[in-house]
This record gives sequence, C-alpha cells and structure tokens, in this order.
Amino acid sequence: MDLEFNLFGDKEMEQVMDALPERMQKNVLAAAVRGGASTISKAAKVNIKADGTVRTGLLHKSITIKVKRYTRDGVIYAAVGASRRVIGTTVNGRRIVPANYAHLVEHGTRTSRAKPFLRPALDANRKAVFDGMTRRARKGLAREIVKLRRATA
Repeated sequence: MDLEFNLFGDKEMEQVMDALPERMQKNVLAAAVRGGASTISKAAKVNIKADGTVRTGLLHKSITIKVKRYTRDGVIYAAVGASRRVIGTTVNGRRIVPANYAHLVEHGTRTSRAKPFLRPALDANRKAVFDGMTRRARKGLAREIVKLRRATA
C-alpha cells in the first residue's frame, strides 16, 4: 500500500527553500512530512478507539511515525503504523506485539472481519494532511532561517 504525495507551495516559499543549504532544506521537508503523518496517526488512533473492540489498548499505543530519508535520491517519507517497540504481556506471561497483528486487524482474516483504521484515517483527512504539511513546512522554514542568520552573523 504505497501512497505518494507531492507538495508544491507558494512560489515565495519555494524560492526561499531553494536559497537554503541542502541540509536545511531536508530538515524543513522532514518536518513537513512529519506534520502530515501526525494527522494520519491521530486519526488512526481515534479509529481504533471508535471500533469498540479494543481489548488491551496496545494497538492504539503502538501507532507511531517514522520519518526516513533516502540519501541517494533525496526522497523523504513517513511510515505510520504499529511500532515493534510496544510489547505487552498477557496474564499467563505471553508476549503481545501489536506490530505482529496490526495488518490482520486492518485487512481481516478468514475468520474475522476487517476493522480498518489506517486507510480510513488517510482517506478522511487528505486535506488536513496537506494543511499539516504546509503549516509544519512554514514553521520549519522560519526556524531554519533563524539558524542561518545566527550562523552568518
């Protein structure tokens, strides 16, 4: 399930971005991607709670954002999903890792119906994702400009 977004901002914002050093551009873009992903993460957590079949709350707790950068081609992306770091235990001591069953909840199995939480979170919040990305890009851009001014002063 790959989803790709291209964010094109105001001409002025693009010109300022182009004037920044490459490392600062990457920082701004990573912040923007994280801003959009946080909207999806919050909505997915709401969807999990709204389902009503939550037993342990571990799946809700495990939803995280991981921002990655491909250095070769400069692509920055965010992965929203269940983290392997969240681990619970049952009464008899068995380990429960939500990352091992999150896809089964999302897509269902032969014996249990699907209870999607990630896809509806994206579909219902596309505009909010772009708004979050734009807002975080503007904040990140302002922060990097202040850093640049301090470094050159």
